Amino acid sequence: MARKLVYRCYCGFAAEGEEDELVVVLTSHAFDVHQMTVSREQVLAMAVPVAE
Repeated sequence: MARKLVYRCYCGFAAEGEEDELVVVLTSHAFDVHQMTVSREQVLAMAVPVAE
């Protein structure tokens, strides 16, 4: 089973999902809203596991 992660941005945006899904959502958010480019590794380092 894939692990679910969550990330809450300082701007108030929040996203939750499996690794691959979260990477797509957060890289898009970072670029579209903050004009930042983030790597898969950066996204996974900032995300935390969803509490069960």
